Amino acid sequence: MKHAFRLLLCCAALLASTSVASSQIRQAKFYVDGGTGNVTILNAPTGSGGGTGTLPSDTGLISFGVGGLPSGSIATFHDDGTHAGYTYAGTRQLVGDGWDSGTAVPTGEKYATSAALGTNIYVFGGEGASPYNQVQIYSITGKAWSSGAAMPAGVYAATCAIVGANIYVVGGAGTSQSNTVQIYSTAGNSWTAGALMPTGVSSATCAAVGTNIYVFGGVGTPPYSTVQIYSTTGNSWSAGAAIPTGVYAAMCAAVGTNIYVFGGYQSDTVVQIYSTTGNAWTTGADMPIGKNSATCAAVGTNIYVFGGSVSSESRVQIYDTKRGSWSTGAAMPIGEYDATSGALNGKVYVFGGNASESANQIYTPASWTSYYSTVN
Repeated sequence: MKHAFRLLLCCAALLASTSVASSQIRQAKFYVDGGTGNVTILNAPTGSGGGTGTLPSDTGLISFGVGGLPSGSIATFHDDGTHAGYTYAGTRQLVGDGWDSGTAVPTGEKYATSAALGTNIYVFGGEGASPYNQVQIYSITGKAWSSGAAMPAGVYAATCAIVGANIYVVGGAGTSQSNTVQIYSTAGNSWTAGALMPTGVSSATCAAVGTNIYVFGGVGTPPYSTVQIYSTTGNSWSAGAAIPTGVYAAMCAAVGTNIYVFGGYQSDTVVQIYSTTGNAWTTGADMPIGKNSATCAAVGTNIYVFGGSVSSESRVQIYDTKRGSWSTGAAMPIGEYDATSGALNGKVYVFGGNASESANQIYTPASWTSYYSTVN
């Protein structure tokens, strides 16, 4: 951008005291991305005659981070430059992040895996006296639980991803590290088997991009550095570029064509970014608080990492994939590790874990309201 913008926190009284020449007041509409806080100018005066139009492209995006501002803060921004004699200023209101509780998980779980589709979140398996084969389905509209067809083989510490209307439950622990692919049809409430993994894994992490599922790491000494790629169309496996630092009990989420792998045992602060188009790795800014056995989910271009490592861990770390930076969110009511989560309709649902296996904690990320600005 050609012009720098200064972000200032102020009170409503300060806003009211801003003076502009009344003959030059115009209204410019802005759109605020609730997930990132990015502000896009939709229209603004194009000349002294008034009216609306598009600002020059170099001022099309004004960026604000959502971290670090308390709920109810009012922010103003001022353009240090001008366009056609106009200087732009505006306000926005922050709606802070927060937590609610949902209907308790019927059969408490830890080391489960989950995926979100439509208005449902599907929770698979978990650790018990023997590995659970249960499928528990939470409706975010009905706020109620139901059961799906039992898994052919019970597992815990598995990982899963959605492609189309199917959920692919990969690996896991039972009597040994599993190399199975169990495919759940959400439309038919039924199971089929996929091609066996080349290397069985537990405590791996995976994400889907397009029609492929990418499985990272797994329990081993040292932790596995394998990247196993499952083609859902070809029902076949191939190998990706090895992860630079092997991991297990890591977390990952996809944003666009990149997959972000966070933490893990023995490497709990590292952020490793896999390009599915380039089959190559880069690194992101280290996690402020290193974690393993956490859970994460993407909302927009932000990835939210919940708990981890110990049962009392309640901190929420937010990774902004656009800026490659971290901020913090409102603490979890119940700190957890080995929980599972899914995101739907701009909220993240965090289920179970070691501290409270029946917990259903619902997180709403911070967002900014839309607004109009005064243009002088």
